[in-house]
Amino acid sequence: MCHLPAARLGRGCQCGQFMLALRNIQEKTMRWIVLALTLTPGLALGDIYRWVDGNGAVHYSDTPGLSTAEPVQLHTVAPAKPRTETAAAPALTDREAADRLCRDRLAREAKASLAAERDPAPSRDCTKARNKLALTKAQWERKSRRGYRQSDKIKFENLIADWQLRAQQSCN
Repeated sequence: MCHLPAARLGRGCQCGQFMLALRNIQEKTMRWIVLALTLTPGLALGDIYRWVDGNGAVHYSDTPGLSTAEPVQLHTVAPAKPRTETAAAPALTDREAADRLCRDRLAREAKASLAAERDPAPSRDCTKARNKLALTKAQWERKSRRGYRQSDKIKFENLIADWQLRAQQSCN
């Protein structure tokens, strides 16, 4: 007989015993699910009782526990009504919708240009020049720690001066 742990370890089952075992598990599971579903509506239709014990604790149950148990009235809430579009806003024609979109876009662009005038962001060239300058300086510091040739020093000094000039021109 094939057992599930043996099948998990990679040992094959003969004559489809694994599939039979799996089918039996599925059938048992389905039986329990069907049984639970058939009993659930009966529980939901029963009364609910409330009582307070001697210590002052409030209890709820589907069976009256004490003679002082009172049935509890449950209130149901009606589902919300769906909104209708006619109540929210009148339908627009294609021309009106296009005009509204155009006005909204122009308003956003005007707002963005005012913000750019107040606080101009650095241009792409400015950002690139500053990044290249920082990178070149870092490369020169690493190279100078290890030792360098005179030609390397001249090369890096020229590169740094060039990126400084580009940063000044593009950022101002």
